[in-house]
Amino acid sequence: MSVSRLKISKVSDSLLFKLNRKYKVLPNILCRLAIGRSLREGALNEELSVDRGGREFNRPTLTGKHDTLYYGLVVQVAKRPLTDEEYFTKHLPLHIDRGLRLMNAEFLDCENITGLVNKMLETS
Repeated sequence: MSVSRLKISKVSDSLLFKLNRKYKVLPNILCRLAIGRSLREGALNEELSVDRGGREFNRPTLTGKHDTLYYGLVVQVAKRPLTDEEYFTKHLPLHIDRGLRLMNAEFLDCENITGLVNKMLETS
């Protein structure tokens, strides 16, 4: 049976609130952008610990019908097989955390979501 919910860190939750307020984009969409931004950085430092005191997402809301694609990308970056639990409850929250931190630091000057996405595409 697959894991259906994950919790993000308090820091990530705070960054989501800030980015949501600035760009008027739903938190699950911001998380998807954050995952993509983090994956560009490569493998995670698995020693990172993420508190789980932030908001909770259910799997269909976060990855939806593209869950297999996200799983494949995360496994490719991790360079090792991952169980469903490792992927969804460990790696995905860590990618969200790292991606939101990077987005917050790199894209402060973007006025709207279009500017944010354009800048993300320019730096890839």
